[in-house]
Amino acid sequence: MDVRRKSALYIGVIICAVILGVDGIISMVGGISLLNIGWLWAGGPVFGLFAIVVGGLEIAAAYGLVKLLWWGYVLGIGISVVGLLLAMLVAGTLGAEVRLVLGRPTFTTADVISIILSLLVIGYLLIPKVKALFKVSPEG
Repeated sequence: MDVRRKSALYIGVIICAVILGVDGIISMVGGISLLNIGWLWAGGPVFGLFAIVVGGLEIAAAYGLVKLLWWGYVLGIGISVVGLLLAMLVAGTLGAEVRLVLGRPTFTTADVISIILSLLVIGYLLIPKVKALFKVSPEG
C-alpha cells in the first residue's frame, strides 16, 4: 500500500477517532444528567452510570485509533456497537416517562444522528484496508 493511500485511510481513522471522542464526552455529560433525574425516572441512575462508562471507553478507543493500536481498533468497534445499542435503548425507554414530562418528541434528531455516526464508525473500521492499518489478522 503506497503512502498516499495509507495517509488517506489514516485521515478516515482520525475522523472516526474524533467522532468517538466527542461522542464519549457527550455520553459522559449525558450520563451525569441521567444520574440527576433519578427522582423522575427510576432507570436514570442505571443508564447514567452505564453512559459514563461507555463515554470513558469511547475516549480510550479514540486514543487507540489515533495511535493505530490493535486494541483501539477492537475497542472502537465494540464500543460503537454498545453505544449504538445504548442510544436506541435510551431513545426508546426514555420517551415513555421523561420526554412526556419535558414535552419533547420520543425520537429526536440527536438520537438519529448518534445512531448514524455509530453506524458510520463501525462501517469504516470494518473496511479490510483500514483493518490492515492496525495489523489485525483478517480472521480475528
